[in-house]
Amino acid sequence: MPELKKQGFALLLVVWVLALLSLMAVGFTGHVRTGSGVLSTASGQYQVKALSEAALQRGIHALFNPGQTMSWKLDGQEYEFSYAGAQLFFSIQSEGGKVDLNSASDDLLYGLFQYILQDREDITADELLDQLRDWQDEDDLSRLQGAEFNDYELDGLGYGPSNLPLRSNLEFQQLKSVDQEIARLILPFVTVYAYKATINPAFAGEGVLKALPGVHEGDVDDFLITRQQRALIDREEEQPIFVGEPEYLDDEIVSVYTLTGRAVMSSGQSHERRLVVWVEGDDRATSASDKLPYWILEAGE
Repeated sequence: MPELKKQGFALLLVVWVLALLSLMAVGFTGHVRTGSGVLSTASGQYQVKALSEAALQRGIHALFNPGQTMSWKLDGQEYEFSYAGAQLFFSIQSEGGKVDLNSASDDLLYGLFQYILQDREDITADELLDQLRDWQDEDDLSRLQGAEFNDYELDGLGYGPSNLPLRSNLEFQQLKSVDQEIARLILPFVTVYAYKATINPAFAGEGVLKALPGVHEGDVDDFLITRQQRALIDREEEQPIFVGEPEYLDDEIVSVYTLTGRAVMSSGQSHERRLVVWVEGDDRATSASDKLPYWILEAGE
């Protein structure tokens, strides 16, 4: 009997050990799967970022090589192509088609903010315009719906208005009531690099054109259809005529451009890169051997 008890205990011990090893194997397998998933996700993130950079470089190449197989438009139109199993997109827009945050009149800025924020209940065009002007002016007196240093301090922000013109497009995000979503809505239509109070409709986005005071949306739609059919990168081609108030319009060429590159992988992962570049001399080269230099003014994602 004692011998049988020993054998039974040994058998039970073996069963316990096998059960413990099984649990360890299951845990190890799960850990390996989790680690593999993390590595796969990280690898995908690196890949999609590299692809978005490739799309951006394609846009830079297009900027300096117009009129080859097609004419690239400078109004923000997005172009699509496939590469390495992903869909890539790039766009180019002249800053001359945007509203300058420092130089534009209150009427023009108010019209733009009102058009873009018309569905927002948490902020008004008046509030955003007053905060912008308080950021730029030299005094410490708040406008009716504006904000000076004390207002930023009350909100727990460790900064206040610079009392200077905005030095970059991204500085707009520091305004007291501008959150990430408002910045996403506004920034594609504004700039600090045009250095003029007017916009060139040849390169302006739909939002800018429809926000112009005194403009009818139907006229904008007709103009955009005509513009779509013309190669506006060729400066010798006749430009479509935009019907609007002359005080807000010009035909100036601004040698600063926003380029975006975006990649979307089959897994659904996506990434976007953005550059604002200044091209020296205001003329873009038409041959690879005669490229003009450019300087990066801003970079972001």
